[in-house]
Amino acid sequence: PSRDSRSRANCRTSPSSPQTNTAGRPAARATAAQKEQIIGLKQELIARDLYAFDKFHSMDVYQAVLEEGVAAIEEFLEKSPKA
Repeated sequence: PSRDSRSRANCRTSPSSPQTNTAGRPAARATAAQKEQIIGLKQELIARDLYAFDKFHSMDVYQAVLEEGVAAIEEFLEKSPKA
C-alpha cells in the first residue's frame, strides 16, 4: 500500500467509536441549519454559473458557512476574494 493509503487508514476509527475523525469532513460538524445554508449557496452558485473548477469550490462554501457565518449568496459573494 502507498504511504497515503496507510495514513488514511491510521486516521479512521470504527463508526461506533466515540472519537471518529471528522477533520477531513467539514459537513460532519455542520448543524442541520448550516447544511441547508451550504446547499442553498451551492445551488445559487450553480444557477449563476459560479460553481466550477476555476471559480468557487465546495470548500469555499463550507468555510464561508462554518467559519465566517455566511448565510446568503450576496454576503458570500461580497466577502469572497474570488468574486
